[in-house]
Amino acid sequence: MTSQTTPSVPVESHIERLTREITHDVRSQLTGSIGHLDILLASDLSEQQRSFLQSVKASNLSLAYLFTGLGDLNRLASGKLESKESIFSAQKIWGDLAFILSEPSDEKGISIKFDSDVPGPIPITASSRQIGFIIFQLLTYIVQNSGGSEFYVNVETRKGAAGCDIDEPHLLFSINCEVDWPACFSQQIPLSDQSEKLLSDLGLAVCHTFLNYSNGIALRVQEDGKDRSTLEFSVPIHDLDTRPKQSSPHKKTEPNIHKTQRSKILLADDDSINRKFVSTILIKHHFDIQIASNGAEASELIEKETFDLVICDCSMPVMDGYETVKKIKGLRLPDGKNPKIIMWTGNNSSNEQEKSMESGADIFITKPVDARKLIDVINDQLSSS
Repeated sequence: MTSQTTPSVPVESHIERLTREITHDVRSQLTGSIGHLDILLASDLSEQQRSFLQSVKASNLSLAYLFTGLGDLNRLASGKLESKESIFSAQKIWGDLAFILSEPSDEKGISIKFDSDVPGPIPITASSRQIGFIIFQLLTYIVQNSGGSEFYVNVETRKGAAGCDIDEPHLLFSINCEVDWPACFSQQIPLSDQSEKLLSDLGLAVCHTFLNYSNGIALRVQEDGKDRSTLEFSVPIHDLDTRPKQSSPHKKTEPNIHKTQRSKILLADDDSINRKFVSTILIKHHFDIQIASNGAEASELIEKETFDLVICDCSMPVMDGYETVKKIKGLRLPDGKNPKIIMWTGNNSSNEQEKSMESGADIFITKPVDARKLIDVINDQLSSS
């Protein structure tokens, strides 16, 4: 009797796949939970109820940043992390982090002050998710270890990089605080030579890894005297002209309730919590809505019914969002009119955006998105149809 041997699969590949699936699923769950919390926080609550829900939302946002960092680190280690270019919004990230850190900073009597000369989203030659993770880790470290009562965060555009003679435009991040940073931050060591063993905090070590991947300039500390120091890093700014063009989400339009006919929207998303969150928002604003849990279901519904707009997730089973949108755009619909298409995902990278726009989407947005912005985007698209 001969025994059959099954080809062995490296344990690392199982861990990589499991980590990728877990981080994706957890981020999806957190996105939906944050949306539900926003709905609750917009309702009439007692002071105690509001405080509890704000704490839960802050915890969920914190976990979202951590799992995003874990997912990107896993893809980076396996060589599967895609395009580095992305759109960075200092205001969006600061809004999240101010919310996350408000409770722990208040408990320690620490004031956090933020300033920026960047008027809006800006294209950078780096992943905005990874830069967000870096800022999250640095500010969390400061709140946990600061000996002072306040610190300052500044984001500005500058021709040249932190501590270098490079002339290209960069986005410079600087944090002035009173904290004892790991020794290597005060040494002019090239980023490629800085190893994890030099760092006492794993989160800060990951910050170095992401900066290295993003062509960023090494985290460095300048002593300002009186126990204060300024930590700096910068990332290159990408050429605006090479970014894909899309409709502006900022134009405010009349709410759907004033239309003579209710607009019909198809939501295609494989996450049940996200479906419930978006459905609640759309029904509240008097839209008719149909649900699909994957691209194949969405395509079948489009062939049978007429929709004014489709909200489509990029990553879905059976048929992903890109193939779904291409199929919708290729259909000969009875009225000869294709619906407007909004594609969304938790991955804010230029690669995702470019793939979405190339597949035929009218606009690309990232999760999590608050209810007011989502309705503004929907109304803007409907008014331009």
